[in-house]
Amino acid sequence: MRLRPWLAAALLLAPAAASAAPLAPAAGVQALVFDTAVRFDINELSVAIPNFGPIARDYRPEQIGLEWPQGSGQRLIHGAGLWLVSYARQDVPRSAMADFGSEFTPGIMDGAGNATDPYGDDASNYVHKISRTDLSDPGHDWLTWPINEGAPLDSIGHPRLIGDQTLYNTFNDAFQGAHHNLDGSSPRLQAEVHQTVFGSNRQLSLARVMYVHYEIKNRSSFRWPEFYVGMWADPDIGDPYDDLAGADSALKAAYAYDSAPSVAGSPPPAVGVCVLLDSLRNRPVPPVHAISSWTSETDPESYEQALNLARGYTKSGENWMCGPDTTKFLYDGDPFSGTGCLDPVPGDKRLLVSTGPFDVNPGALIDVVIAYVVGSRAGATSVAENVQALREGFAAAREGWVNLFSDALPVPASPALSPASPNPFRGATGFQFALPVGVMASEIQVLDMRGRLLWKEPALMPHDGYYQVYWDGQTLAGTSAPTGVYFFRLITDHGPFTQKAVRLR
Repeated sequence: MRLRPWLAAALLLAPAAASAAPLAPAAGVQALVFDTAVRFDINELSVAIPNFGPIARDYRPEQIGLEWPQGSGQRLIHGAGLWLVSYARQDVPRSAMADFGSEFTPGIMDGAGNATDPYGDDASNYVHKISRTDLSDPGHDWLTWPINEGAPLDSIGHPRLIGDQTLYNTFNDAFQGAHHNLDGSSPRLQAEVHQTVFGSNRQLSLARVMYVHYEIKNRSSFRWPEFYVGMWADPDIGDPYDDLAGADSALKAAYAYDSAPSVAGSPPPAVGVCVLLDSLRNRPVPPVHAISSWTSETDPESYEQALNLARGYTKSGENWMCGPDTTKFLYDGDPFSGTGCLDPVPGDKRLLVSTGPFDVNPGALIDVVIAYVVGSRAGATSVAENVQALREGFAAAREGWVNLFSDALPVPASPALSPASPNPFRGATGFQFALPVGVMASEIQVLDMRGRLLWKEPALMPHDGYYQVYWDGQTLAGTSAPTGVYFFRLITDHGPFTQKAVRLR
């Protein structure tokens, strides 16, 4: 039986002033037991999946919220989570926020609309995680799949594996004692959230994509008349204080990219989140309501300010401006072409994609499906090219959601290194490698015709599946390799695998 690691931590209630600021519990808050050790890690991404509302959140110095490539130590997101905000003109304001702190606690609610595990005492309220290996050798999480909580099942009643890895947990905001975020601190919604995280490592177009499906239930006895679901994120690409924000209303996406030009090697990647589905169950799907961004210095400090942001305004309730025009989709220009409204000021950015408003009756359900995506193009010479790759990733994520991995390649039966593509090449070339279960890759090498080692790097391939690896023509000395024939070699515990490529200048 696999043991589940747990962390005794305080419930974090107040947002930090900036990404790098240390986190501390509010005074008088009881220490809770929360699970922060589980990660989505089936493809190139490694993402923290806590059991109480936040996502991609790094609660310890050695724990990275969203890391890419997996095993590299490169942080792209410091934290993310759900904003649930409702406004009732004749009633009390209500919200439940998960960002730097969380107003959610683990588990489901009871029949009276109260939290069943307000202090995190129930060790069964962790993030269950299953993968392809469970199909032939069921593990602990497969065998204890929380069917009674509504965990997804397949057509024959078994745990439903969506893609190649599926994680499931529940959380709710019914414990009023947890409602102490600066941007919340309002009465409880009595919202119960069922979260399913999934992804694939058998489609290269989805190798940098993680899906999250939220099923949000109104377990109260009252309506949520003007209700917004917000996807909040704090991206940190390298230096957290020099990022730029962008929006793509057509792709329903918010993203961040680095403002600093690359001085050596490849330019930094771009990262973002897109909405694939947002609808009251059995209702038409509405468009995304707004996409906003701001810096750490202007974080919301009240429910009213968070409501304004969810509505698509500044926190003070003013219109966002792009030049002389008002907008609800801030910085919806094109960094690749340099046209349209672009973010002019680097900073420690926050992103918010807002859906709704919904009119949610007691017992009603809202489905929201989002995707976290990383964009990085082999041979890119500018950050703008990686933004373009990110947009292509958003489109691939949407297609993957519609097809639900029907285009996935078969599970690799034997290791294989594909021929180079393109070949011959000038900028960069790529190789696809199939890694079956039980095969471990250790290093990627490039050698010249005389067998001299020109370039190497660790093979960041922590599990079976399909990988795309690249060489941009650079040597270990930092020079560009001349025209010639080169051998790309992948070192594994089943021997080396080699392909030949011709470089042109």
